[in-house]
Amino acid sequence: MKFVPIPERRLEGIWPRFLLHDAISNRYWRRIFTDFPEYQFRLVEGDVVLAEGNCIPVAGQPAQWRDAFLAAFERGGDPDRLCALAIMVSPEHRGRALSTTMLEHMRTLAAPFGALVAPVRPTLKDRHPEVPIAEYVDWRRDDGTHFDPWIRTHERLGAEITGTAEEAL
Repeated sequence: MKFVPIPERRLEGIWPRFLLHDAISNRYWRRIFTDFPEYQFRLVEGDVVLAEGNCIPVAGQPAQWRDAFLAAFERGGDPDRLCALAIMVSPEHRGRALSTTMLEHMRTLAAPFGALVAPVRPTLKDRHPEVPIAEYVDWRRDDGTHFDPWIRTHERLGAEITGTAEEAL
């Protein structure tokens, strides 16, 4: 397996449809490939795309995912961290811990900035729409790990929950 740059997103049909209708992210998404190409990458095995990752340098702590775009493209300032935007693992290659491999690569890319931040969209939150996100982030399994597998993956790599975003996607 190796990481290679990507000129544009290739894995399609992975994101939930509601994520595709945000005006701010739609305004800037294509620009990440031209303005920040060194932070857009694929994990490949031979000619097979296993996963894709996207991040952008930002100044300050983004309040949530769309705020990262505003920080990178509108507010300016010297970037002091790298913000993860997406990790997409091809459905036929899930279950191989590739998301961990992708997050570790993002941390390597973030090293010159000093920090990687990740506005995480919990993968199981949509199954519990009645539960406020501030309550959901406190849910733990009997073994003490987070209930949500995507938050659990981040925590296993040393991440900390620094807050929630009520207005996030």
